Amino acid sequence: MHLQPRPALLLGLCVAFGACRETPEPPTSAPPVVFVALPSASTPPAPIASQAAPPPVARPRVPEDFAFLDDGALAIHYGKTVEIVDVGAQSGMASVVPPAQVRSASGVGTSSTPPPPAPPGPAVQRPMGKRAVYIIPPKMRVSLSSSGRAGIVAEGDTEIEIVSSTTGSALLRATGRLVEGLAVELGEGKSRQLVFEVNGALKRISIPTDPNVRVARVISIPARGTALVLGDIDSEKPGTRISLYEASTGQKLLGLDTSTPSYTPSWQRTEDRLVVTRSGSLGVYDLATGRLVESIPFGCPSGESGNPIRSPGGAFHLATCGADLVVSKRGQATRRLSRVLPGCDNGMNLSGLVRENAPATLEIQGCGGIARIDLDKVRYVCADNDGVAGAAYMMVPGGTGPVRPPGRAGLPKCIDRADGSFFQELGHSNTYELDGQTNEIVYGKVRRKLESHESDQGPTPTLSPGEDRVAYRDGHTIVVKSLPDWKEVLRYDSVP
Repeated sequence: MHLQPRPALLLGLCVAFGACRETPEPPTSAPPVVFVALPSASTPPAPIASQAAPPPVARPRVPEDFAFLDDGALAIHYGKTVEIVDVGAQSGMASVVPPAQVRSASGVGTSSTPPPPAPPGPAVQRPMGKRAVYIIPPKMRVSLSSSGRAGIVAEGDTEIEIVSSTTGSALLRATGRLVEGLAVELGEGKSRQLVFEVNGALKRISIPTDPNVRVARVISIPARGTALVLGDIDSEKPGTRISLYEASTGQKLLGLDTSTPSYTPSWQRTEDRLVVTRSGSLGVYDLATGRLVESIPFGCPSGESGNPIRSPGGAFHLATCGADLVVSKRGQATRRLSRVLPGCDNGMNLSGLVRENAPATLEIQGCGGIARIDLDKVRYVCADNDGVAGAAYMMVPGGTGPVRPPGRAGLPKCIDRADGSFFQELGHSNTYELDGQTNEIVYGKVRRKLESHESDQGPTPTLSPGEDRVAYRDGHTIVVKSLPDWKEVLRYDSVP
């Protein structure tokens, strides 16, 4: 028999032993659905409280280029701007120019002439640091230097803008042709002008029309108040037309046509003189007045002479006659040294510097080395390779290679390394050089190390017009030091 439990008995047992539990009833329907409102796309989310992020750190910009302006300020190109910075530099050479002398064509007899105007003194004293900023217009590229001339010019597809070096504002925007030396040629036909900037002002020179002459270069000389205009002559006798103008009035002071062997320089400009090869002689002209102050006979036929060189102090004058070197000391009789032009890719360019320290030497660069010639004895002292020793450039078929002229086979090397082509002249006085291999500035027996990063392959260091400051790049910093004492003047960074 199957017995069914009685509810009363079960309840008693449950209470007695405390083992009763409430059993929930099974749900009779599904749980309710809860709707949550999500923010729409147009409704910004509620801010979440958190610690504010630190502001980004501004990093200095890396300068692309820099150059000293005529008044001694430094222009630095950063991407879309050019900053003009005062560094306390002189505006011109501080040395006093000696009185000029005139020599007859025969070299006999002298007569005094008024000395050229003294160079300007130190630049106007300004606070060190940023003076002005030029914002480069869209789709225009800026140039700070061209063939030794410094300024600020922006060039677009059709227009050119000339900028004031003192205020950073545009002085002229016109359609024209940019000429080497940061000048602009305006107009066509009979109405042509050359326009350039000097110390914040525009200078204009009207030039004659000649279909056979194309203006190739303008050299502004603020210390003399003049400008050289060089034109390429395209005719049966190619050459160079040399004109000297007074910058303020546009008055022409000198006009010469020269003819030299192909690609041979026919002129040299020093701080106060212009040296030009002429028929059988060298002419030395005052850059302030255009007057002939010295004529030195060289006995070289017209069209064969070139590469005129005047030493910094004026004691030596040199030129080439064909491939030979002709030397005159203090205007006296000339001496000749055969086969001096470097037999390499220099072509007919001598690429020489005269140093007047004892003994006075001519240093020729080329072919991956240098050679030195004693100018008092007119003979080679050393040579790094066959080319700078006067050996022929091209090998003769069936020959044994370049052969040095007699007496030069046993010359010692000038520098104790394989490649001496790293030397580069700085400035105009033949005083300072850059040794690109050791990253040093060299003057006399002094070597100054540039504290720039080894990986910094930036612009070449540059000297101020008075050669009393040098500027170079160290990473993102422009460092300015005084010369010759090498004291730090300024470290300049630009932070956007």
